[in-house]
Amino acid sequence: MRFKGINSYSGSLLVVVPLVAVVLLALVIACEDDSTRPIIPSQQITGRVIDFSECGGFVTDDPIVNATYGPSCILYSYNDTTNTLSIRHENAIFNCCIDEITAEFTVIDNVIVISEDDVESDPCDCVCPYDVDIEISNLPAGYYLVIFTGPYLRDPIQFTLNLIEEPSGHLCADSTVPVPADTAWGAFLGMHGCGVPEGGVEVPESLEFYPHVTWEYDEDNTLKFGANNTVANCCTDNFMVLFSIEDNVINMTAVDSSTEICLCICAIGFDVAIYNLPMGQYHVFLYPEPGSVLPTDFWIDLESEPSGYYCPNPVEVSEP
Repeated sequence: MRFKGINSYSGSLLVVVPLVAVVLLALVIACEDDSTRPIIPSQQITGRVIDFSECGGFVTDDPIVNATYGPSCILYSYNDTTNTLSIRHENAIFNCCIDEITAEFTVIDNVIVISEDDVESDPCDCVCPYDVDIEISNLPAGYYLVIFTGPYLRDPIQFTLNLIEEPSGHLCADSTVPVPADTAWGAFLGMHGCGVPEGGVEVPESLEFYPHVTWEYDEDNTLKFGANNTVANCCTDNFMVLFSIEDNVINMTAVDSSTEICLCICAIGFDVAIYNLPMGQYHVFLYPEPGSVLPTDFWIDLESEPSGYYCPNPVEVSEP
C-alpha cells in the first residue's frame, strides 16, 4: 500500500465549480447594485504575484494579521492615484514544499477572479498555509467582487470590496479546509505556547513534565497527533511539520524557521492531523529537526487502540 504525494492528484481536485460558472454567478450577485459599478476596460487591467511567504505566513508586528492556520483572509489597500490594488491573501493553502506560487487573473465587468496555484518540483505529503502578495494595476475605483480559487479549496472564496468608501481593510472568509482526494496527507494544525498544557487524549499526571505523544483516530479516517513537552527555543514564531507517508510508515519532521533566537528553551506542544488514513498498524517516526538521526519512534494499531499515548522516557506511570 503506497500513498501518493499531493502533486499526483488528478484535475478533479481543482475547484469543482467551473470558472465560467463562478463568474456568471458572481455577475448576478454583483449586479444587484449598479450605483458603484465602474466601466472597466478589462484588457488594460493586469495582475501579478509579487511575493509569497514560507509555510506559516509572513511574520509581522500585528498580532491579528500575524495569526496563521485560520480562515482565508485578505489585507488590501487601494491607491487611487495609481489605480493599484494591493492584496495580501493570508492562509492560502498549498503544498508544504513548493518552488513558486502563481496566479491567473480574469476580470469581467466588476468581478475579479484570481486563480492561484503552486509549482512543485519535489512536493511533500502535506499542505501549509501561505501568505501571497498580489498587485492589480489599472483598476478604477469602484465596487468589486473578488473571488479566489485554488487547488486545495473545496469551494471558491469571495470578498466584496468598495474601493471608493473603504480603500483599505482586512476581511476574512469562512474557514476553508483543504480537501484532497482519498489519499493520505498531513497538515500542521498549530502550536501550543511555552508552558501551555496539552489537550485531547487524557494522560497520567506523572507524564506532565515528560515529552510524550498522544493520538486519536476517528470514523472519518483522520489520525490526530499531539506532541507535548517538546524542547524548542523560547522565541519560536515560525514552526511547521513536514510529512512523508508511505506503506505503513509515517514520518513527521519538525521545522523551526524562526527569525529571532532567544537565550532560553522551553517546552512547547504542537498538533498535526493525517487525513484519509486507512485503519491499520503504523510505525511512526517523529524527528525533532531536519537531518536528525534520533527520532522518537513507536508503533500504533488503530484497530485495537484508536487512541492512546506514547512516552519515550522510561518513567513509571499510573493509569488516568
